[in-house]
Amino acid sequence: MVMALACGLLVAGCGGKRSVRPGTGGPKLLTVPAIERMVQMGTSPSVILAEMERSGTVYNLTTQQVKDLRAVGTPASLISQMQLTYQHALRKNPRLTSTGQYWTQVDNYWYGGLPLGWPRDWVVGAPEIGQAARAR
Repeated sequence: MVMALACGLLVAGCGGKRSVRPGTGGPKLLTVPAIERMVQMGTSPSVILAEMERSGTVYNLTTQQVKDLRAVGTPASLISQMQLTYQHALRKNPRLTSTGQYWTQVDNYWYGGLPLGWPRDWVVGAPEIGQAARAR
């Protein structure tokens, strides 16, 4: 009985990405649906970019999610910055690709970053859109 319980706990603890709601206090998670709403309301991309930076959210988007964002009219500059948050985080911590312990699912999107307790150096310092283009 004890062995079965221990095995069950071990299997549960080995699961992939977790699905929890972000905590309160500190930076607030800026979700993809919130960004889509701001775009639909006509919010300037520069204002949305500033909100993304202020939130410290990292976006782990699938190829289909990127297509969906384009389909609803999300400016390429916003999508690029969302992807840059992920690329920057991977450069700072390559383990992010092989472990789900750092990612949180909210509304069918995977997030990381300051609102979820990540170290600041994994998040802050992602290049601005223009800097990324010049670096290529």
